[in-house]
Amino acid sequence: MRSYETMIVFSALLGDEATALRERFVSVVKDNGGTVDAELDWGVRKLAYPIQDQSDGRYLLLEYQAEPAVVAELERKLRIADGVLRYISVQQEHTGLPKERPADPPRDRDYRDDRRGRDDRRSPRGGDSVPRGDSASTDAAAAEKQAGDDAASAAPAAKADPAPAVQEVTAPAADGETADSGDKEVRGD
Repeated sequence: MRSYETMIVFSALLGDEATALRERFVSVVKDNGGTVDAELDWGVRKLAYPIQDQSDGRYLLLEYQAEPAVVAELERKLRIADGVLRYISVQQEHTGLPKERPADPPRDRDYRDDRRGRDDRRSPRGGDSVPRGDSASTDAAAAEKQAGDDAASAAPAAKADPAPAVQEVTAPAADGETADSGDKEVRGD
């Protein structure tokens, strides 16, 4: 036999009829050779969305052990019953508490070196970083980079065309306005 759970949502308007339906569904499990482990009545709760124009439902959780044919018969009876809004049956895979997982081995303080190869000396932002070492080599590398940047920025400036000249043009006067009214148009050639 396998362990199952069936959640049933009854109409909240049933009242005492919900108790009679509950007994009827429990007897279906017992009469077909199953055993009921628990009947948990969760009471009346608000539904997530209206079902058959009802916003409240009475929840019942049945935990039982039975054969798959018993579950099929129970679901057939639930489909036929008038006071049942929704139901779902689930086979329980677990028995009791989950097994304890083994502890993860402790990580090194600088675990990022394991993700990148030791030869990869790139900085996290994507540029090349200076190899770790003495400050004299870092100062020399910085001076060399600065000299290269100065030479590269000087050459393109000499070849570039000068910016086009900007001319101010006064707009023509309209309907009694003078040309000195301050309306000026800027045009670049």
